[in-house]
Parts: sequence; structure tokens; C-alpha cells
Amino acid sequence: MSNQSEISPTSNFVVTTQERLFSSDLEIVLWLYQPMLGAKTVAVYNLLHSFAQAAIEKRQIKSLLEQLAIGLPNFIDARIQLEALGLLRTFQKQAAFDNSLTFLIQRPVQPEIFFKDDLLRSLLLETVGEPSYRRLHHYFFKPAPNSITIGNEISKTFLEVYQVNQAELTNAQLNNLATVDEPAAEPAIKGCSLDFDLLKSLLQNSFLDTNQVWQHQRFLATANVVYGLDEITLIKMLESAADVQTNQVDFKMFAQLLHQTTHSKSNQPSSTVIDSKTSAANNKTVIANSGDQALLAACQAYAPLEFLQTLKDEEGSFVTNSEQHLIENFVQLNYFSPDVVNVLIHYMIVDRGMTSLNRTFFEKVAADWKKKKISSAIQAIQQVRQVNRPLKTKKTTSRRYPTKKVVQKEQLPDWAQSNFKPAKQPNYSAEEQQKLQQKLHDLTHKKS
Repeated sequence: MSNQSEISPTSNFVVTTQERLFSSDLEIVLWLYQPMLGAKTVAVYNLLHSFAQAAIEKRQIKSLLEQLAIGLPNFIDARIQLEALGLLRTFQKQAAFDNSLTFLIQRPVQPEIFFKDDLLRSLLLETVGEPSYRRLHHYFFKPAPNSITIGNEISKTFLEVYQVNQAELTNAQLNNLATVDEPAAEPAIKGCSLDFDLLKSLLQNSFLDTNQVWQHQRFLATANVVYGLDEITLIKMLESAADVQTNQVDFKMFAQLLHQTTHSKSNQPSSTVIDSKTSAANNKTVIANSGDQALLAACQAYAPLEFLQTLKDEEGSFVTNSEQHLIENFVQLNYFSPDVVNVLIHYMIVDRGMTSLNRTFFEKVAADWKKKKISSAIQAIQQVRQVNRPLKTKKTTSRRYPTKKVVQKEQLPDWAQSNFKPAKQPNYSAEEQQKLQQKLHDLTHKKS
């Protein structure tokens, strides 16, 4: 079943939405989302949008394909892209003789939110270029009115016009509390090793605006997965990108620091604690080929951008900005864990001999792996070997597997937890107590 498509032409589907969609939403999709999605994918969204406005009716996928004049693989690719950008949610219910799908159409984010979202605006900028990006921004936002030319504002406020009874206001507030959604959960990005409790504690002990930084949790999780940064390193980089007068972090500068760090790391020796041969030994029972064991160990030892940078260094090349954006945006989609992404990078750079990561090819292979339910680096390596098997008769070249010693992240010890209660009669020697105090000092004083 893992290699079968989750959607077939005979699959039944219905389209619905949780809120009314307006024509202005389609205009936002046309101007801001279509450059990233392409016309065919937007056509899929528009058709599903029209279905959602009508009465709920069960249809078959083949009728949708006929109306759009596209094939099933193109529809699946379009569906995945719409899901990735938050325009569609898909639910599947499988029964003995029925495979039914529900497509839940989502409203696009408003332009004000779109241009503040680090991922959406960076993807749009990469796609259309800076001149077109500025024109799109000017299309949605006009300059603020100048009081010199239009005079002083004399608009009335709400309380100047309407009188609200205090008891009614209190009652409205209570009713609102009953409908408030639960707070958003921490971003679940595959491969993220951040301890968010520790990270928040470190933020509160720094000069940074905790609330402002906390709104970018998903971006921090992506930085951890893509660049391999731990909590302390993230805090130091956030402080370097912050305005000391407002305590606000400039996340555009933070992204630039991330890219600079990647390039500088390529010229520095790797930290060492545990040799990567250990992780390879644990997989000998699954992968018999020693070369594949080395590849698996390397993919598990590196963050994706470190892995790409290492491969590029070996051939005297460098990681481009478009490659960095590609990996950052793809990791954010949360389809694969970092080690699977590394296998895909190795497949393109080493097995296919590409000089750089081609976005179209990258997404095509990723979509194929997603369709085949590949969820681990071992499965990804086996899939690559299966694809490469017909090429065995050709001249083979020596494979490159980056070697790195893995830095094992240490959990926060019990004595550093906020709710730790010391024993009534501690049995530590003076020397042991001094060591514990030094560790606690190192954890609580982060500024260099």
C-alpha cells in the first residue's frame, strides 16, 4: 500500500469551507500566490473554490480532471502546493469499498499579513525578483495621507458616537472568553531538536522582547533543522540582530546572519563528541552495503545546509542564495525529516552530478517520495538505489560521503530545572558543588 497513490480517478470527494470566501480573496491569490504556484495550480484552487460556494455534492476526481484538462499527477502536485501555502487542507477516509476525500478550502492571508510573513514574502521575492515584488507591494498598499495636503483629521472615535453600558461590555468580554481558541501549539517541524521551555527561559533572561521573538517560533524551528543551531547559539544570533533601543529583533538581518554563518562554517573544523561510525553501526542490520552505511551516517550527522555546503566544498563550489531559500522553504513544509532531505541533496549533487539544486527537479523527486510514503533516510537510500539500478552497466564513479562527528545535544539537567527542589541533606563534596555552580552559571549567563 505504501507505493500506491492515495488519490485515484475514481476517488470520491466533496469540497467545503469553514467561512465564506469572497471575490477579493481570489484577487489576492491571483496577484500574490499565482507567481509561486503557477496558473494550473491556481486554476485548481479556483475550481475547488467555486465548488465550495455551491451545495455540498459528492463527485469523482476524474470529473475534476476532465474539467481542468490535466492529468492525475498534475492535480496531486497542485494539491500539495496549495496545502503547503495554506490554501487547502485534505482529509481522507478509507473504507472497504470507498475511498473518499474532503477538500477544505482556506482563505488566503490578507496582504498585510502576507508581507509580514518571512516565508511567504521571501518565496515571492525569490520567484518574481525585487522590482516586481515592490510593484506588488505598491499595488496593495498606498502611501499614508499627508496632513499638509489634506488637512487635519476630524474623524470621530467609537466612544464619541456610541454609548456602551459597562455591564453589557463586561458581558461581551465574558462571552468572548468562551469562544477563544486554544493557544497555538509549538511548531511541529520534523527533526526539530529545540527545547522550547529552555529557549523561552533564555529569552526571558536576555534583553530581547520575548513576545516579539515568540511570534517567530516556526522560523526558529526551521533554523534549528536547516542550520543545526541549538538554543544558546540561536539566542546569541538573535541578540546580534536586535535593536538595543527597542529590544526588537530584525529577522531580515537574522536571516542574513544565518547565511553568513553557513559560509563561515565551511572553513572551520567540526565539533567532536561522538563519532558518526556509531550511528552507522546501529543500521548494519538494515543496510548491508558499507557505502550506504557511510551515507546514512553522514545524512544523520549534518543539518541540510551543512550537508550541502560540505558537498559543494569538495567540488570547489558554493551554496547559492536560491539553494538556501529552497531548503529553508522545503523544510518548513514539514514533509520529511532532515536526514531524508540530505539523501535527496546527495542524490542530486552526487548521483545525478548536478552543479546546483534545481528547484523543479527537487520538488518533483520530493513529491514522488511523498507519494510513495517514504519517511526515513533508509527508505530514501533504498529508493535511490532502486532508481540507479538500471545505470549499473555504465561507468561508475567513486561516491563521496561527508564525514562528521555528531555533536550529541545534552538534555537540561535536573538541577537546572525551574521546579527543582534540592534534597534536604545534600551529600555533595565542596569540589562537586563548585562544579555544579559553574555549570549553572554557564547556563544562566548567555551573553558573550
